[in-house]
Amino acid sequence: DEKTLIPRLELDKNINTKSLKLDKKNQDIYNRNPHLREIFISGGSKVDIQKIFNKESRFLNLQSPPFNRKTIVQQPITTEHWGTRKLLLTDIEFLTNYGRARKYLVIYIGAAPGIHINYLSELFPDLEFVLIDTKKVETKNTPTIHLPSPEFLADLAKDYSKPRQESSLICDIHAFGAQDDIDENLAIDMVNQKEWHLSMKPSASLLTLHFSRTQNRLQYFEGDLILEPWGSRHPSGCRLVVQKGARMIDYNIKNLKSCMDYFQNVLRTNYYEHDVKDLNTDGLDHCYDCRSEIFILSRYLEK
Repeated sequence: DEKTLIPRLELDKNINTKSLKLDKKNQDIYNRNPHLREIFISGGSKVDIQKIFNKESRFLNLQSPPFNRKTIVQQPITTEHWGTRKLLLTDIEFLTNYGRARKYLVIYIGAAPGIHINYLSELFPDLEFVLIDTKKVETKNTPTIHLPSPEFLADLAKDYSKPRQESSLICDIHAFGAQDDIDENLAIDMVNQKEWHLSMKPSASLLTLHFSRTQNRLQYFEGDLILEPWGSRHPSGCRLVVQKGARMIDYNIKNLKSCMDYFQNVLRTNYYEHDVKDLNTDGLDHCYDCRSEIFILSRYLEK
């Protein structure tokens, strides 16, 4: 599942750290924070240190400084991309915020392959999951996990718009087609998500806000723009948490892309302080992804 670990480990073997000429403080940061090493490898003299990490740190900041993609140069990447880990943590955070206090139904559209959902269900034993996908879902059926027929997807909104127990919606579905039709396929996803949220009226929905390649503006639900930990450095969108009754607002796609580029190329490799000890391993350090994981799991344990 990890898409950048091997290249990063190869980079570590091939870098002559003495040639970086780091002082004692930066050498210690380099040694203990493998996900931040690209800063020094690319010629940076220091890592920006962030003392505060809170709920707002998990949102895409739409007031970020302007970032010009043309300034991005080819450089080594030492952050990591774990697809399933990314999904699991994002789902944990969503259900911690919107599902811990009461029993309700979680409708998960686009659940395949779903290898993390059995574990997710164990973390939230009071929730009932319905997994919907036209592709094969690897999740095991349990008393609280249901896998209806894939053909059910077409009638999903109609069925779950009927009065029943309170629900939330997680949507990670993707329409696929020819390369030239990417924007059209993403638009289909966005329309489907919108219709499901409006029809099913969940308490909250975890959707995906896709960044169009050709359109500069988008009218969509107002909500929290979530930064997924362990994601790609070149995402085509971000997750969007929408609550019942959310109004429609205009999104500036150019600004969204600029803010995301600023996060990926600046904020993601800042040094975020935390109090977890024994960090002298490759698994956990002070990058944004690690700090987010600590924050998400701490919030889960607190609630």
